[in-house]
Parts: sequence; C-alpha cells; structure tokens
Amino acid sequence: MYEATFDLEAITPVFMRGADQRQVEFRSASVKGVMRWWFRALAGAYLGNDIEKLREVEGRIFGSAGSNGSRKSRVTVFVKALNEPGPLIDVESIRIKKVISNKKGSRLKVTFSFPYNKAGYLFFSVRMELEKFLKNELGAVLEKHGIRNKFEDKRQLDQILQMKGVNLGKLTSELKERVRGRIPTHYPPGSRFQVTISSSDREAFVLASTSLWLAVTYGGFGFRARRGAGSLRVVGITWDVPSGDRGLKQFLETLKNATLHDLERILENKTLNDAVNKESGKANYGPSPQVSSFPTLSKMIVLISERSYRNHSDALRALQEAYAGHYDRSRRMYEGGVRFEFADRRFSHDAIKRLRGGETNTEYRYYFGTPVIYANWETEVRGIGRENSREKEFSRRASSVILTVKKIGESYYPVVVILPYQYLPMHRGKFLAESKRNNEGTIIKVLTSQRTPFTNEDFVDWITSDVLTAFRFRGFRRVYP
Repeated sequence: MYEATFDLEAITPVFMRGADQRQVEFRSASVKGVMRWWFRALAGAYLGNDIEKLREVEGRIFGSAGSNGSRKSRVTVFVKALNEPGPLIDVESIRIKKVISNKKGSRLKVTFSFPYNKAGYLFFSVRMELEKFLKNELGAVLEKHGIRNKFEDKRQLDQILQMKGVNLGKLTSELKERVRGRIPTHYPPGSRFQVTISSSDREAFVLASTSLWLAVTYGGFGFRARRGAGSLRVVGITWDVPSGDRGLKQFLETLKNATLHDLERILENKTLNDAVNKESGKANYGPSPQVSSFPTLSKMIVLISERSYRNHSDALRALQEAYAGHYDRSRRMYEGGVRFEFADRRFSHDAIKRLRGGETNTEYRYYFGTPVIYANWETEVRGIGRENSREKEFSRRASSVILTVKKIGESYYPVVVILPYQYLPMHRGKFLAESKRNNEGTIIKVLTSQRTPFTNEDFVDWITSDVLTAFRFRGFRRVYP
C-alpha cells in the first residue's frame, strides 16, 4: 500500500458547499473532483488531443461510470478539516436601514460588515448570496408583524412601522436572533486541512499525488476558486511507502518542497514520467494542436506579481485591481483592469439591457467565462457552439483565467494562471442574451478586428497575446513556461 498525507493551509477564504448550501464542508468528493480536473491537464501534456485516451486513463485511475461499463477508483482520497468553519459575517454587524426612492418606492434593507470587502468584486456572488439570505429572513420578520416590504414613500413607511408598534431597532434585534447560528459559513484564511491519498497501485498513487499538488499550487477549491477564493498551500507531506522505493520517496520530497516556480522540474521527474508512460501505453501521441479540446499543462501560462504583500487581504486587493481596476463611485463602475480593457459598455447597454443584440468587435468580456450575469438588468449571457452539426447553447463555460494568491515564504503573491483551449465546440462568436424577467432573448455576434466571426483559434490567440500582455503591463511576470 502507498499512502501520503498532505497538510494544507488556507491562504484565502474557502467557500466549499455540502448538501446544505449555507454551510461550508471540506468534502472528499469535491477535492477528488478538482484533482481529476488537474489530472486531465497533466495527462493532456503527454496525450496530445486524444480525448478518448485521456478518458480511458482517467477512468482507470479515478474510476468511471457509463455506457462502456464502470471502473472502481484505484485511489482513495480521505479529507479532514482540522478547524471548525466560522460564520461569514458577525451577526452583531447586521443593521436595517430605510431605502428611499421616488421612482421605485421605499423599502427596508439589511446591511452588514463583509470581511472580504477588499476583494468585493472577486467575491461579489458570495456577498449576493448573503444579501439574498438576509433579505428573505427580513421578509419573514416583517411578515410576523403583518408588514410587506414595499412602501409608496418614506411617510407611508414611517406610518406603517408606527401603526405596527415597531421601529428599526426592534426589527434589527429580531432579525439578529432569527439568523443567529444560521449565517452561511466558510473556512477563513489560516484554516488547516489534511488530504490523504492511498492506493495499492504505485502509478495511480504517483499521478493522484501530482494532481493534488497541481490543484493546490496553481488552482483553488470551492466556490469562486477561479477568482481568488479557496487558495491553499502545502505545509507538509508525510508518507508511508515501501522502504526500498528510493525514487518514490525522492519524488514526494520534491513535491513537499516545490513552489509554483518548479513545474518544469516536476514534469521532468523520472518517477512521474514512468507512471505516465505506463498508464498511457508509452505511445507517442504527438504535440497538442494549436487549439486543444481541453485544458493542458503543455499550453498553460503562469504569471506572478512583481510585488509581494504582507497578508492575503492586500494581495487579494492587488489581484482585484489588476483584473477589475478601481471602483469609480461617481460613475458606479470599475475601470482600469484587464477585464474592462476588453469591454464596450455602450454596446452592452444597447445589446443586452435593451435586448437589441447586434455585432461587436470591441466587447470581449464574455470570453472571461459565462454565464455573464447583469444583475441590475436581470439579464444573462451564455455562449453558443455546435454539437452533432447543430447549434447548442452552453449554460456554463469556466474561465480560462484563474486568479489566485500564493504564499511563498512569508510573502503573498497575486498569481494569474492562463489555460487556453477551445472556448466552445465549433464556436463562431455567437452568444445568447436572455432576460430573466420574461425569457425574451437576442443574439450577440462577436467579431475580430477584421470583422470575421470570433472563432476558437481567435480566442486562443487573444488570451495568449492580448490578455497576457494586459496582465504584464499591470506588473505581472511570466514564470511558466
């Protein structure tokens, strides 16, 4: 039996959900799912673009189920959280305030102190979930008093509260008591975890251990893992392997001490290469094409900030500023970041808010991942590709840009990982913008600067040239390859 235990520490907050979506849970199934994703990227560096071979090898190691029969996993992944999760916000920070509007009427709104405001843009959906939870709980408190949270104006609001014999202080106290012990939880930075990998098969053990190291070193775990959350680091590895297996012990020692600068050394390791060759049949699958069908380490680009920071909070803020820019309060928008360098807000206003659709060669934000949700307009944009010669709408396409924070020594560094691969099968720049109010939709067509459809080849060129250059302009340097 081969066994290794990875001791891990959270660098940034971890939002990993279990059956109860409000409560965080560090789960074996979730960790194994992330390991499988990074295994595909690892194996893709050796198997070219052979998807069927990749699935076969992945199934042999991690297990599979399907029409071709099921395979049992050759590796066992056991996880343990060494710290109890904590509430996302302090209940005592909750307040209820009056929102007065001549156009939309008046209402009551819950405010609170969000501990990760420095990463407010990166973690916006986490905050939105909290706001939705507290809004519903406020509705329940008001319902108990026979109050509906919609008023014609401030005068009516004040009259109804007085008539019901309540004030903001009383309602706030009732809301706090109602949600106490029920606030959504998370694992804060500094939380510790253990992941134990065991297998009776040496090659499966090596590949699974490498996949976990890749996931920890270049990715993240849980909700918003591609936008700075869920970043972990290896603080130690202990193992129990045959005493005479010197090569395996040296490999595990290498993983234990490696940082994100050491990927080439890891990939050249004989123990890893022997394991890959044995599992893949030692065939020569050739180099990956310009546009691979899935993420692969052979195409991955890693950038690290030239500047280091003393804590995770400042590093997250710097990462957010590079990606989204600075928030202009007067204009109520972010400006100056990489994402908005490739934005055309005027086009979006006409095409999406008004559902007019149209063509653009200046709005490329959709290529940072879909769906793109315009909350104020209650509209969502999703990508369109083709499968089996027919157009297909894809509800989600994860971003090829992973934003994370890594700790090296006592310093924290913003890190950008770019994994270029096809945006969607046979994609030609088409997107659907759909209103959540009435399900009406319109088609958006993204074009190149030469006014031709924006294809997968154009996407890969754009993300490995324009996007890469934009991050380098903002103080990031390339460390891999």
